Amino acid sequence: YVNEGQSTTRQLAISHGFTLPEGEANSSHKLQRLCVRRAITEKNWESTRHQIETRSGIQLPENMPNYTSHSQLIEILLPGKRSTQISLSDLERYFSPAIFMLPGRDGVIVSIKHDFSEDMFRSGPQSSLLSPPQAILRRERVYVSSGRTRNVFTEGAPILFYESLDGRGRGSVIAIGRITQVRVMKKHEAEPSIKARGVLNSRLLDLISSDPHVTEVTFDNILVLDKPVELPTLRRIGVADGANLVRAKKVAFTKILEILNESTSHD
Repeated sequence: YVNEGQSTTRQLAISHGFTLPEGEANSSHKLQRLCVRRAITEKNWESTRHQIETRSGIQLPENMPNYTSHSQLIEILLPGKRSTQISLSDLERYFSPAIFMLPGRDGVIVSIKHDFSEDMFRSGPQSSLLSPPQAILRRERVYVSSGRTRNVFTEGAPILFYESLDGRGRGSVIAIGRITQVRVMKKHEAEPSIKARGVLNSRLLDLISSDPHVTEVTFDNILVLDKPVELPTLRRIGVADGANLVRAKKVAFTKILEILNESTSHD
């Protein structure tokens, strides 16, 4: 519900996928949005299409398209059978949190320590008694890596988070998101956004790398996996080597799909 006179709030809500309920006048204060809350694969494409159409009147393509880029256009039918095209990036934003795992969409897997994982995702089996950091309240959050890893990350790519075994960590992939921006910055330049949307302080930032630069990865559409995918399974799938995922590395679409399949017993 947007109060009268809050035009900026209204415009921001619409830009993030909120729409007028069917039958409401343009002047209505009511806005609504459908949250899909899942990674959408060929396995659950048909059920997802049905749920979206039933609840919003929007029809996705009958067959899941292949991936070309995060800006690729996808043809959908709006209520009233009106055809339009929307970019994959906008489609995910409108249905967020949602990640459309179109065939061919490769990604990246990164390592995060347990304490930082809890601050970033609150995904552990036990709830923390401490106040959450700012990052947990943000739609977009920031992951920081060495400046030398810039070429591993691509805007629009899925990013898998592996909670390392260090410090009571689970040794499992625990969440997935979507990369929205990648920047190489000097450490002192990265501090403001990291404090607002990340979980590191200046001292920890210095420990990441002796390099004066860091790679700042902004991501959204965060989905905590129903079931963490443990290290032995990751080794069987072929995404974990002898280094046990210490460094960020690219992951093929087929491997991501296997991880997602392992993370849930039903859809």
